[in-house]
Amino acid sequence: MSTSCSPSQTLPTSSAGQTLAIDAWGAGRLLVNATEAAWLTEQGLTTIDAVFHLKADDVYRQVGERVTSRHELPSASGPRVVYIKRHGAITWKERLKAYSRLSWPAWGARPEWEAIVAFHRLGVPTMTPILCGEQAGRSILMTASLEDCTRLDHWFASAESRDVSQRSVRQQILLSLADMVRRMHTAGYHHQDLYLCHVLWAKAEHPVRLYLIDLGRVQRHSAWTARRWRAKDLAQLLYSAKDCTRAEQLRFLRTYLQRPLRKSDRRLIRWLMWKAQRIGRHTRRHGL
Repeated sequence: MSTSCSPSQTLPTSSAGQTLAIDAWGAGRLLVNATEAAWLTEQGLTTIDAVFHLKADDVYRQVGERVTSRHELPSASGPRVVYIKRHGAITWKERLKAYSRLSWPAWGARPEWEAIVAFHRLGVPTMTPILCGEQAGRSILMTASLEDCTRLDHWFASAESRDVSQRSVRQQILLSLADMVRRMHTAGYHHQDLYLCHVLWAKAEHPVRLYLIDLGRVQRHSAWTARRWRAKDLAQLLYSAKDCTRAEQLRFLRTYLQRPLRKSDRRLIRWLMWKAQRIGRHTRRHGL
């Protein structure tokens, strides 16, 4: 790959949410958020090799060939925190796992990058993308850290969330979550890992603002499969919302559907409860 950053190809992305312009470096093997180009150049992060070999301050997670690391880098305004996901080549085990579920393997950095860009266009709050690169079977994704945020699963499990003074806040969070999930589903996307641990709340922001993260398995669905994938996402949310009351769970569903619940919804609710219980059994069995 060439170490030169120019000339670059700018690909404008019109949006109902945030407009992103993407620069293509190194014959298109490295895609860069144009607003981050100058900072990356200052850091010498102009090639995939340079980013891949950047020393991590902390390895946040490692699952097989995928490693997520935290990095604190200098900037004009002070230290800046970013996260980098490094992907090795996809294994046959991962391929067969996806095929057994009648889905296409979502592997490498590109699917998550494309999902992040799409979510910005749709106005679904998520991470800020910095760069994505692919070379020789490996790939890499860099995103800006969402600072001063709280995981929703942690907050709902806390004593603070159960205080009577937080009743209105809980309702605002659930309404915001329902709106975000509905917007994603209506646009034809499903998450596949839609647990509350993947929803961050910026507590200092008002009104309530949530961010959906870990978009590596996000895929588009057709009109024929929409009901199936949307229901699976909702069941994952229901399982992880065990610290919410049944009334809160039903309020979420009413907001998501944008209408009062009907008798005909009982079948959906029963299925969601059954699927959530099945997820729980699978989680306990495999110690997840």
